Amino acid sequence: MLRGTVRYLDEDNEEPAYEAMKKITRGIETSSDVECTLDYLYDYPVTYNHPRKTQHVEDTLKKSVGSYIDEVIHSKPFSGSEDFSYYNLFNFN
Repeated sequence: MLRGTVRYLDEDNEEPAYEAMKKITRGIETSSDVECTLDYLYDYPVTYNHPRKTQHVEDTLKKSVGSYIDEVIHSKPFSGSEDFSYYNLFNFN
């Protein structure tokens, strides 16, 4: 049994990622003369940081009292391995 996680930064890559996993599975079957079952779950959505909500959080952090925040920086997108994308379900006004 092999387990893994597939992450991508754009929803358009969801189906191609699945198709690639199917090809890999078929290749393993052919090259190793085995039978494989691919149990692929479409689970976590891509994280999208809404610009207005992001700016609100950034402004709030910049106004924070205390010395625990030195600076607020913008990082390049990356595919973390957590469920942060579900935080976008919350409504910030």
